[in-house]
Amino acid sequence: VVEALGAGVSGLSLGERVVVNPGVSCGRCEACLDGADNLCERYLLIGESRWGGEAELVVVPAANVVAAPPELSDETLAALPVTYLTAWHMLA
Repeated sequence: VVEALGAGVSGLSLGERVVVNPGVSCGRCEACLDGADNLCERYLLIGESRWGGEAELVVVPAANVVAAPPELSDETLAALPVTYLTAWHMLA
């Protein structure tokens, strides 16, 4: 759930239920600009190489947040990003 928004963030609302993509990249390198952010040299996973995997609150770039489908449970949403990212990386 969005608890706060950074300066200049748009498209998200306080209290909105979201899913966090745990893969954080620079967003500026050639890999990121080509849509292969998982190949970014600065790529970090929240909870693996970046703090926040078990945190009550975590700060992430707005690009890493997607509105949560209302029909999915919190447990499903928590498992979805890492499982999806693994499969996506295998396809890249």
